[in-house]
Amino acid sequence: STRGQAAAILFDMNLALLVGYVALAAFSTRLARRGLKPIVLLAAGSGLTVAIGLLILVDAAPAPLLWSLLGFSVCVGNLSYPLVTAAFPAERSGRANTALNLMVFVGAFGVQWGFGAVVDLSATHGADPVRSFRIAFAILLALQAASYAWFMLEGRRRVE
Repeated sequence: STRGQAAAILFDMNLALLVGYVALAAFSTRLARRGLKPIVLLAAGSGLTVAIGLLILVDAAPAPLLWSLLGFSVCVGNLSYPLVTAAFPAERSGRANTALNLMVFVGAFGVQWGFGAVVDLSATHGADPVRSFRIAFAILLALQAASYAWFMLEGRRRVE
């Protein structure tokens, strides 16, 4: 794709991300009042994010649509903050959220650095740029799927 197409996809994805955050803010409390716990919404949205990542990896639909759906779905990760707050006594919830925020920033750095390292390593072994990015994305997706599986099998029980 051209730089213009990539820019358009990024714009659409970020617009969908904004809509996702607004929708999460507008509806998560209402859904909780109706019995849909935030942990369930987090689990469903996280699963959807992994599924959309897989669809992106296999080119199952037009890229602008899939990346926009990914942008919309990832916003559910912000539900981690109120869940962490609820899991700790009031006098410790600020520290717990600060620790979560630190982990998010360190994790974001690690993912970006690791993604670039995999792309560079793939390129030095003869992969073209598209293949290098696909390899890095596949590894990231595998890590996300493993994290999601852990969350669903073990981690969620501990949070509840």
